[in-house]
Amino acid sequence: MTNYALIFSLFISFESAFAQPGTGQSDDAKRFAGANAFGEYVVNAFVKEDYKRFKIASTLALTKDETRRTVQDISILIKKGIKDGTIPPHGRNIVNALQMEIDDPDHWEFNDKQMKEAEPRFQKSFQDICAQDKALGFDWADAKYLRTDTSKTKID
Repeated sequence: MTNYALIFSLFISFESAFAQPGTGQSDDAKRFAGANAFGEYVVNAFVKEDYKRFKIASTLALTKDETRRTVQDISILIKKGIKDGTIPPHGRNIVNALQMEIDDPDHWEFNDKQMKEAEPRFQKSFQDICAQDKALGFDWADAKYLRTDTSKTKID
C-alpha cells in the first residue's frame, strides 16, 4: 500500500497549470491536454511496464527551472483569484510563502536533492506494483481506460 502512496504523492494533476492542447500522448510529454490524457498516459505506462514513460507523468520529470516556473505560475493564478474574488484575501499568505520559495536558491537546491533521493524509491514502487499485479494475475493490457472522473474537482 505504501508503494501506491509514494507514487501518487509524486504526481501533479493541476489541469490549469499543466494543460497544453495536443501534447497528451507524446513520449517526452511533461504537459497533458487534460485529466483524461494524463490518466490514459499513466495507464499506458503500466501496460508497457515502461518506467521512463511513467516517470514523465510525475514531478520527477521536471527540471529545477520548470518546477520554479510552475510555482511562479501557481502564484500568479492565486493573485488573479484574489483580484477577481474567487480566492479569499488571506490567499496572500500563500503567495508570500511561494514568493519566499521562489526567491530562495537554497530551497531549490534542497528540493532538487529531495527529488533525486525520491527517484529510486519511486522506480522501485513502480516495479513492485508491476510485480504484484503479475503475481495476482492482473494484466494491464486487458484493462480499458475509460476516463478520469473530475466531477468532484473544483477550484478552491
